[in-house]
Amino acid sequence: MTVLLGSIGAARKTESADAGAEIRKVLKIAFPKIKFSVRKRSGGNSINIDWENGPTVREVQAYTKDFEMGSFDGMNDMYTYDNRNKNIPQVKYLFLNRFMSKKLAQFLKAEITKGFNFDNMKEWEKEVAIEREMYKDFNSTSLPAGLAGINRKRIGFVKL
Repeated sequence: MTVLLGSIGAARKTESADAGAEIRKVLKIAFPKIKFSVRKRSGGNSINIDWENGPTVREVQAYTKDFEMGSFDGMNDMYTYDNRNKNIPQVKYLFLNRFMSKKLAQFLKAEITKGFNFDNMKEWEKEVAIEREMYKDFNSTSLPAGLAGINRKRIGFVKL
């Protein structure tokens, strides 16, 4: 943990460390059964948030967006402080990374393979098409803790 020394020698956390701690609390309340990894990146003004399966990036972003000071404007090659709030700890960048578990990938691959006709495709085209469908399903579907994915035959969740 990076600390700054105050004028009387007492250690205090950086704003990014405080933001990380607050983000952990918010995510624990919003998604109590999902394990999030909230880590400050080297350089100090950004945070990585990683998790497996669970809620979509968009759902997590709804709870974490206030902790980001602004956004990078690539057109003008500059950072824009359009969300600054002095009442809460913030960082310049939040990186949200949702990962698919191996079990879920196997399940989705099997479900997609059953539901599509790949007769006229080369093997590599088949693999690309399956992967595209897997990530389309994964990125658009929120998964409650312990559930694996959508059963394409019955609309609903499937337990792994």
